Amino acid sequence: MRFSLTVSKITFVLAFILAISSSWVFADSSTPIDLPKHEPIILKFPAFDPTRTLIDEMQLLQGIATALKSNTKIPLTSDKARPIAELSGMHTIVQAQNSRILLRYIHVEKYDNRDEYGQWLLIPIDYQIARGDNDVTITLLPSQKGELVTKSLLIIPPKKIGQIDDIITDSTEVLNAAARLKVSLNCLVKGEVNSNFKPDSVIGNFERALGRYTYGYNEPRSYDPKIDNVFAYRIDQTRAPLKVSTYPYHDGTKLTYEIQMPYQVSSDGSSDGADLAQKLKGDMERIVNE
Repeated sequence: MRFSLTVSKITFVLAFILAISSSWVFADSSTPIDLPKHEPIILKFPAFDPTRTLIDEMQLLQGIATALKSNTKIPLTSDKARPIAELSGMHTIVQAQNSRILLRYIHVEKYDNRDEYGQWLLIPIDYQIARGDNDVTITLLPSQKGELVTKSLLIIPPKKIGQIDDIITDSTEVLNAAARLKVSLNCLVKGEVNSNFKPDSVIGNFERALGRYTYGYNEPRSYDPKIDNVFAYRIDQTRAPLKVSTYPYHDGTKLTYEIQMPYQVSSDGSSDGADLAQKLKGDMERIVNE
């Protein structure tokens, strides 16, 4: 009789847990948080990339969001060793439909990489975009109201993000540093050069001068090294995949090349990428004729 009762209790608990886990029953709360007043932040960037192509606004906004995130003293960390991932720190979200960037400070547990519960503080920054002939101005308008959201599974206490005052101080420092942002972007650089050598000799020159490019395990693959000639082109302290194609041309070779080239633009209107495309072309002309 006692054994039967114990089994019954266990069955009831398991059924209850399964019922909750299948429907993900949560209790939510939202509290407005006062934020310090911050003056508008005016950022002026070049309108064109090193190939004189207009910089995509969304790419620039994503770059701004990444740069803002890099200035926090509460970086996002993730414990992925557990079946339920635990995330803590600050990350940013661009909401183009609302013309807004969110600073999102979180301490949550995430189920199956989808449902999450815990706590987060949302700090909205509206933005306005104005294009000139040679520049694009993005004005950031920090809000004076944030939102503290708590989302808890009914039977489990939610994670807490920590001291709100410390988080507000961090967000203020992030905003204060925004006027000196450097935004990392990429642009597609293409070109062609001619050589007096045969295609096989030209490819041999690239193998000696640059070496084949090897992708990292989780690195996105712009080109397929099995069917493309992809070489490792050095840009400062990094290497980038450079795709080249060769075609017989008169008694020699025509070579085309393309690369996703990283460069930076600064919020004072300067750019470090103006000479990258020209340097690349000079390197291509030198290698094909070595």
